Amino acid sequence: MRFQHINREDAEKIYISVKSVYTTASLAAGDVVCFDVATFDGLRVTNPLTANLNLIAGVASQTIANGDFGAVQAYGYADNVDVEGTTGLGAGDP
Repeated sequence: MRFQHINREDAEKIYISVKSVYTTASLAAGDVVCFDVATFDGLRVTNPLTANLNLIAGVASQTIANGDFGAVQAYGYADNVDVEGTTGLGAGDP
């Protein structure tokens, strides 16, 4: 887990290390990712499905290929979130 250093210009952010097990493609920066239910260990993440939307881990902060490790922003403001192929969501949208 990595915490952003305190500063007065940016909102707080917390990152976690994860391993991608999304076999269809790489997870792109901005993709919402969820914990994998097949091998739930708090480390493996994949692309969310309707059945596991309550297991959201955060937003990928970089491209993560299948089997690779990467960083996911688990807390804080993110301006690059890609939900269902769009970034045009409004406040309060589920």
